[in-house]
Amino acid sequence: MDELSRLRGLMKEETFKHHGFTDKMRRNILNEIHSGKSKSSYQRRPVLAPMLSAVFMLACLSLFVYFGGSQLGIFEDGQNASQAEFQQLDLQVVEDDINLDNIKLPTVVPFEVVDRTYKKTREDGIDSVSIKLTGPEKQKLTINMDIGLESAIPAMNDPVEIWGVKGSYRENREFGVSHVTWYKDGTLYYVGYKRRSSNILLGKRDLKMIAESFK
Repeated sequence: MDELSRLRGLMKEETFKHHGFTDKMRRNILNEIHSGKSKSSYQRRPVLAPMLSAVFMLACLSLFVYFGGSQLGIFEDGQNASQAEFQQLDLQVVEDDINLDNIKLPTVVPFEVVDRTYKKTREDGIDSVSIKLTGPEKQKLTINMDIGLESAIPAMNDPVEIWGVKGSYRENREFGVSHVTWYKDGTLYYVGYKRRSSNILLGKRDLKMIAESFK
């Protein structure tokens, strides 16, 4: 650019005198020099600011979509509900000394059940039933029911509605556990999950699905 500026300084009217330049040649040379100036100015027009503005707008839009989707439950953290392979399950309780009419059991589970244990106790007129289901990666689903309660209020953490009843959801990602509790028709329910060797942690939507499958 310095050379071009120096050339413009030299291209005065006197430069063309006594060198055989015609008026047409002189005009053409001057036009080329000055047209070069206008093209150069156009090419040097700043483009960084518009680019940064566009990037900023896209970033803001992405954040808006992400946080909005998170609030609506569209997005969930990586290893979560959509990866769980839910399956139908037919659980049976055959204990004679428990009123089976009051027992509701889940009909869907988030993994293939390879082992199950059943335990029941009775104290002060309250029947407590505990069922533990184990998956192929040692993940465990625990179902506890305290039957015969006049009332119960689950400790509230993250509220969740199950069949019109207010329940509570809680998770600890560091330890890979989550659970949901609710009270309905004289029974306090607890469904807890431990992922163990599995990389899937059940979220609120997963446990709500299991809870609402109780029949």
